[in-house]
Amino acid sequence: MLTCHPGAIFGPAPVVERALHRTSFNRVLLAGMRGKIKRYLAFPVTWVAGKDVAKGSIAALDRGVAGERYLLIGQSKERFSTAGGINRACEIAGIDHRVEDLDYRTDPEALTAEFGPTLMAIAEAAAKSERKPRTKDNLTTRRLGYQPMSFDDGLRLLISWLRELGKL
Repeated sequence: MLTCHPGAIFGPAPVVERALHRTSFNRVLLAGMRGKIKRYLAFPVTWVAGKDVAKGSIAALDRGVAGERYLLIGQSKERFSTAGGINRACEIAGIDHRVEDLDYRTDPEALTAEFGPTLMAIAEAAAKSERKPRTKDNLTTRRLGYQPMSFDDGLRLLISWLRELGKL
């Protein structure tokens, strides 16, 4: 058995209700572009377009090797906080709204009440982590030929789709 591990999936999808579910990254980006999110805990997010996850998963089935683990994430240089992702989406969509990045240490009690203990734990762990960005020479790229689109290109697909749906 092999496994595929996607990052924060966003972008158009065939089942709108699932793609815009309360816990989806599409929903977070949409809420931010609508100005409903003013601030968000800062931690790096490995964004990935849903289209790339689908292509990478099929490539894993076709060319993957049992026992291997494939990371289906966006381009290695493109890790943004949630606020950073929303802000970039707003820029591309021509929306003036911007979201503030919050350091989890500024007011832990209030931020835990606002964002919950899980996001606080993620932000704290990320701040203490010394994870190195993925290199271009990695197993997923070599074995599967995986080449994800840029974050901006994924956002353009998402924004166009949301506008076609009348959501943005």
